[in-house]
Amino acid sequence: MTPPPAPAPLPPWEDTAREVARRDREWFERDYDNDNEE
Repeated sequence: MTPPPAPAPLPPWEDTAREVARRDREWFERDYDNDNEE
């Protein structure tokens, strides 16, 4: 039996934080625009 493949290494915490901040900013801008449209 072959052992299961090793899980992919996690990205650096700094990169992850930047990605999260980017997504939060995008969602915030989208929600803000939607509120203005309504």
